[in-house]
Amino acid sequence: MQVTVEQLGQISLFSGLDLDRLTQLQIHAVVKQYLRGEIIFHEGDRPW
Repeated sequence: MQVTVEQLGQISLFSGLDLDRLTQLQIHAVVKQYLRGEIIFHEGDRPW
């Protein structure tokens, strides 16, 4: 599911970004859901 600019703006890490930057970031952002306790990455994993 695609993330909205509004959702990104509510995240404290991104809250100081202007609309143009949030829009640029939105292109790369997706919502993912994980089960409680599910391992989503391991130490040493390469990004992507």
